[in-house]
Order: sequence, then structure tokens, then C-alpha cells
Amino acid sequence: MNFLNGTHTIILAEVDESKVTPGAVGSIVMGLLCVATALLLRNFYKRLRRLRKDQ
Repeated sequence: MNFLNGTHTIILAEVDESKVTPGAVGSIVMGLLCVATALLLRNFYKRLRRLRKDQ
């Protein structure tokens, strides 16, 4: 690993956490995840009711 020494320099800058936001893409992804979860829960409860009727 000696060949990596000195070849890559990583500069860590101070990041103001109050200015870091998920942006539009993050908001869209979170919205889609919420919709998918709601649809999965709806399907789950529908199948659960059907199972209870059969017993």
C-alpha cells in the first residue's frame, strides 16, 4: 500500500449542517417509498381479512 501514500489528498471542508437538504430527488424518493409502503400495507390487510373469512 506504499504506492497509495501521497497520491490521494482528501480535503475535508466544514459543512454547515443547516444548509444540507435532501433536495428534490430525495423528496421524490421518500414520497415514492411512502406510497409503496401504504400500498403494501393495504394489500397485507386485504389478504389478512380474506384469510380470516376462510377460517
